[in-house]
Amino acid sequence: MTKQRKNIKMTSNTTPSPLVASASSYNSGYEPFKAFDGSSTGSTIGWKTNSGNSGWLQIDFGENTKICGFTLHSGKNGGYYLHQSSPKNFKLIGSYDGVKWNDINEYATTWGSNDANNISKKFECNYVDYRYYRLVVNSTGTSTLYIGELFFEEFELKLNEYPVSDRNILKATSDFVLFNIRFDNKNYILQDKVSENSDGFWATQLDRKPLSIGFN
Repeated sequence: MTKQRKNIKMTSNTTPSPLVASASSYNSGYEPFKAFDGSSTGSTIGWKTNSGNSGWLQIDFGENTKICGFTLHSGKNGGYYLHQSSPKNFKLIGSYDGVKWNDINEYATTWGSNDANNISKKFECNYVDYRYYRLVVNSTGTSTLYIGELFFEEFELKLNEYPVSDRNILKATSDFVLFNIRFDNKNYILQDKVSENSDGFWATQLDRKPLSIGFN
């Protein structure tokens, strides 16, 4: 399994295609896409509701996207980051069709006082594969809701296939297997003899399943 930050760098609520950003409401100049534009610096960053300290922020990836966490950055006013207006009690939900939603994880956190430091918080979530993701915020530390930037963390699963042999000693590379997530990539391992190393065999990685295998 590999993990990496998903940088989508949106320039409007519908670009680049097929991405679509939306929200329960927004203040002029703080549209939903600005929370997904890849920048946590500047004078008018991120998404802000037009009133109240609750609401939701949504991204439609246009296709199922594997997510295992996300990072939140505080909004900014001039030279100060408004940490107290960042989400305090919130949850992440997902959907395949934008109609029926499923809870992924719930969160409760605290932020420090407003200052000039660009603070971020990273949150893990269940390993999921939805098209739509929505952050639902119930409260903040003030009377406003303001998110400077939201970065998702995506993951990729690869399945290694080994030939059956009574000489194989396979060691697990993870303490769990995700049976509810599709494997997009598969590695084929060709073994032709036992080696002297600690793993007990030589292995060659192929990018496709061999049509035939011969042993000397």
